[in-house]
Amino acid sequence: MKSRLKTFNFPISSEQDSFGLDFAPLLDLCIIAGFFVWLSSHFTFSPGIPVVLPQMQNQQTGVRCTAVLTVAEGDVLLLEGARYRLNDISLALRALVEREKGAVTLLLKMDKRTNMEIFLGLCEIADASGIKSVHVASELNKAMNH
Repeated sequence: MKSRLKTFNFPISSEQDSFGLDFAPLLDLCIIAGFFVWLSSHFTFSPGIPVVLPQMQNQQTGVRCTAVLTVAEGDVLLLEGARYRLNDISLALRALVEREKGAVTLLLKMDKRTNMEIFLGLCEIADASGIKSVHVASELNKAMNH
């Protein structure tokens, strides 16, 4: 019985005379390396707030502030012995600017767990009220001191 199967004429490795690289595996390797670099890189989003951090942790400089605004629990704000809400603080800050008649510097005392939305809202309100400079202060955690 004779077989009717034909050979596919695959080249045998000993038949190849020259050394060469196939383009398809090289392209696959480049694509895989590109995906690896793309997916493992850190993304940086452009819009942000530039913050200049102090050079030394123990270096403390005194800044003369006109008033101290303390952020308490939630949106309760304390300014010059009075209690305000976030919606009501703009009138008090405008009155402070009118009373001082000069460059007003506000010290914003807040806990490190304060919501960033409240912080940015207070900065916008202070800017709209005419306050020239806002400084941020927080107390060190007692666990960090020991």
